[in-house]
Amino acid sequence: TLLSPHFPNEILLHILSFASWHDISIIFVTSKQLRRLFEKWICSGAFFRDREKRAFLECMYGGGKSGLRGQERDVAPSSCGLPRLLVDFFQLKYILKWEYLLTGALMKWICHTAQHTHPSYVEFVVSIHNLQSNPDDCKDFLALNPRYSVDYDLVVHLIGYCPLSLGRLSDAFRNDWQIVWNAVSTNGDALGYASAPLRAERALVLKALESSGYAIQYTPIVLQRDREIMQAARQYLMHRQWHCRILQYVDPSLLHDRKFLLMTFSLFGASMLYHAPDFITQNESLILEMIKIDPSALNYCHHTLWSRKSFVLSALDLTDECLLQKVCPELQDDRQVVLKSVSKNGENLAFSSEALRNDREIVTAATKEYPLFICYASPEIQRDSVAIVARAFFFQSNWNFLSFMSREVLKKRDFFLEIIQRTKNVHCLKFAQGVFMRDSQFIVKIAEEIDSERRLY
Repeated sequence: TLLSPHFPNEILLHILSFASWHDISIIFVTSKQLRRLFEKWICSGAFFRDREKRAFLECMYGGGKSGLRGQERDVAPSSCGLPRLLVDFFQLKYILKWEYLLTGALMKWICHTAQHTHPSYVEFVVSIHNLQSNPDDCKDFLALNPRYSVDYDLVVHLIGYCPLSLGRLSDAFRNDWQIVWNAVSTNGDALGYASAPLRAERALVLKALESSGYAIQYTPIVLQRDREIMQAARQYLMHRQWHCRILQYVDPSLLHDRKFLLMTFSLFGASMLYHAPDFITQNESLILEMIKIDPSALNYCHHTLWSRKSFVLSALDLTDECLLQKVCPELQDDRQVVLKSVSKNGENLAFSSEALRNDREIVTAATKEYPLFICYASPEIQRDSVAIVARAFFFQSNWNFLSFMSREVLKKRDFFLEIIQRTKNVHCLKFAQGVFMRDSQFIVKIAEEIDSERRLY
C-alpha cells in the first residue's frame, strides 16, 4: 500500500497474485489506487481470455484461506459460463463483508455476467445490494440487464430494493399484487406505476400511504372520499407544512364536493386552505361552516369576504377573535358591526373608526370584560370618569387599566372616592396623582368606606 504509487501496474498485479484473497480485501480498504486498478482490470473485456487473470481471480475468491499463492493453473469455465467468483457463493458472501470492495462499476460487471442458472443468484444480488457502500452508483438493478425485468422470481425479490423500477416493467407485472405490494412497501410513490385496478385496492393504498403520504394523488376518487384513507395520508405526510398542499394531490372534481372539503378540513385543519382555489375561499357559507370546526379558517378566507357585512356579523357569532382589523374601512365605521365586535372582544376598539371610539356605549361595551381597553378610547372618553367608574365594580383586583387614564382623571378626588365606595378596595390609590392624598379628611372618609380588616392598609 505504501509503495503502490512507485510501482507500475504490471508489477502491482504480480505482487497481488501472491497474496491471499483475505489479504487483498484488506489492501483494498486501505488503498484506493489498488482497488481502482483491480476494478479496471476485472471489468476489461480481455479478462476472461487471459488464463493468468482467470487464475488470479480463482486465487482471490475461490482458493480458501490458503489461496493458490500465485500458482498458475488452468481454470476451466463453469457449466454456466461463470468464473469461480459466482460459483462459490458462500466464499463470495465472506468477501462481501468488505463493502468497500464493491463499487458501482464492479457490481454492474457482476450483474451483467451472472446468469439465471446460478442457484443462488437472487440471494447473491440481494446481498450485493445490502452491502453496497454507495447505492447511488447503482440504484436500479433491473435496468442493468433487460433480461432481469422478465424474470418473475427475480422481480419479486428485487422490486423492494428499487421500487420505482415498477414503471419499466410490463403491464402484467404492474398488475401483479405481490410485485406491487413489495414495491409500495418500500416507497409509496410506486403506487403511481401500478395498474388502475390495483390503485383502487384499499389494502395497497393504505400500505403505500404508510411510507409516503403523497401517494394519495395516485388513488381513485372513490378512495379519496374515504375518511380512513385521508387520515392515513395526513398521518404519514413527512412534514406538517405539506398539509397545506393536500388539495393539490386530490382529484380536481373533489374540490367542488362540499362534504369532501369539510371532511378534509376536519383532518388537515385550516392550513389546507393556503393553496385552495379562490372559488373555495370565496364561498361564504362554506367558510362559515369551516369556522365552526376551526376558527383559524378566517386567516385564509378571501379578502372579498371582509367587505360583506353579513359574513362579518356571522363570523362574530362564531368566534371571539379580533376581526375588526381585517374588515374594510367602511365596516370599521359601521356602528352595528363595531358594537358587536367590541362586545365579543374589547381589543376590536383599537381598529374602529375615530368617531366610534368616542361613542360612550361602544367604549363601555369594550371595557366591560377588560378595562385596560380604555386606552383605545378617545381622549374625551378617557377623561369621563363616569364611563370608567361604571365598570370598576367588576374589577376589584385589576387596576392596571388606571395607568392608561388621563392625568386629569387621576387628579379627581371624587373619581377615586366613588371607585372605593363601589369596590371597597384601596389598591387603586397607588395611581392617584392629586394633592387630595395629603388631605386627612379624605383619608378618614376612605377608612370609613372599607372594612376593619383593610383599615390597616
